[in-house]
Amino acid sequence: MTTHFDDRGYYERVSGPVEALLSLQDVKRQVCVKHSDDDDILQRLIGTATEFLDGPSGCLGQALVTQVWRCAWSRPPCGNQKLKLPCGPVQKIESASYFDTDGNEHSIDPAKLWLLRRSSETKVFPGTGFAWPSMSDHPEALSITFTVGYGSSADVPSDIIHAAHLMVGNWYEHREPVVVGTIASELPLSAQRLIDKNRVGWVSG
Repeated sequence: MTTHFDDRGYYERVSGPVEALLSLQDVKRQVCVKHSDDDDILQRLIGTATEFLDGPSGCLGQALVTQVWRCAWSRPPCGNQKLKLPCGPVQKIESASYFDTDGNEHSIDPAKLWLLRRSSETKVFPGTGFAWPSMSDHPEALSITFTVGYGSSADVPSDIIHAAHLMVGNWYEHREPVVVGTIASELPLSAQRLIDKNRVGWVSG
């Protein structure tokens, strides 16, 4: 589990996708490979492309295949304050909890929390008749677990899938060392255009 921290709290993936963004069979068809000698190489490139694209730390700023994330805020919200979630598209809130001013943990009914979905961000806030309760100054004053992603790999937009195929095909053809932090300058122009088209920025709230 990878945890990402900032000055307002942290977010972490609780469970990853149950299927890969690209199947090995589809990639082999794309690069016209019939033998299995390079299966390990192709699987590794699929993983690298997925890591580069997927999740709040990916260049798209969105989750692709369904996964579950948890976000915790160290700064208690108040009233009906809206809080930004680290990535979309958010399917639903699974659970929520907070620490009261005495340091005791309580659950919040997910049905009392509403989602405001926009193309660039998703915010969570108290629904009608509910407000954020008083919370303690705790590293996890408020925690929300949510399911995010388009669904299965078949539900991910086709141009994102195609961009991933172009990335894997380009790396496989050139067989150069692939390091996630240096990928951007090595992308095919066609893949970069598809990525730019689907890129979503976010700022945690």
